[in-house]
Amino acid sequence: MTQIMGSVGFAQASLQGAAAMLMSLPGQVVGIVMADVQQMADKLISLAVGTMNDFVSHLTKQFDGFVNNLSLAVNQAAAQAGLVSSGCTLPSMGPIGTTGGLSACGNMANIFGSIMGSGQNLVNQVLGTVNNLTSKMTDVVQGVMGDISAAVGQMTAMVGQVTAQVAEVANMITSEVAALSGMLTDMITFGAANALESLFHNPCAKEVLNKVGSPALLQHLSA
Repeated sequence: MTQIMGSVGFAQASLQGAAAMLMSLPGQVVGIVMADVQQMADKLISLAVGTMNDFVSHLTKQFDGFVNNLSLAVNQAAAQAGLVSSGCTLPSMGPIGTTGGLSACGNMANIFGSIMGSGQNLVNQVLGTVNNLTSKMTDVVQGVMGDISAAVGQMTAMVGQVTAQVAEVANMITSEVAALSGMLTDMITFGAANALESLFHNPCAKEVLNKVGSPALLQHLSA
């Protein structure tokens, strides 16, 4: 689990290092495109202290709440599989799993993807692009890349690429937070469904439910 945290920290340092390298490019080399170089450096720093910092916070929460969240996820999967297979069609419960049957583990990657490998893959992509960017800057300084405008154009494209990659990190954070929140909502719904099923066997409660329950709910309770 600590590997991903170290990788994110390294990615942050690499982004900031690339920004510093951009700003250290000699003025006589970059000339009139210095404003573009400054803009790229600012963007890299923003990514490092913004989304990547948010990623560290998200991972910390994932690790701190791992046992409780995993237990809740397992219970959710079991409840969902049981209720869906028995025909319950309450709005918050959709089908899970793969074609041909239910998979009790179908939702785990949506909740824990950041610590199951998806997060590391995204960080690796960011690091790969930053490495290409620093390599391009080295070529400029050493005179290998003589056309400065073309070089800055390529570097701008790389900064755009790393921005898109970090945006994927942000989307993953948002999705996992939503999945964790939805998991809590689902468990409340499952609990209510189980309670209703028990109450339906009580003649007094059944009389009320028969009057106020939707046809779909009554069909499920009568099954």
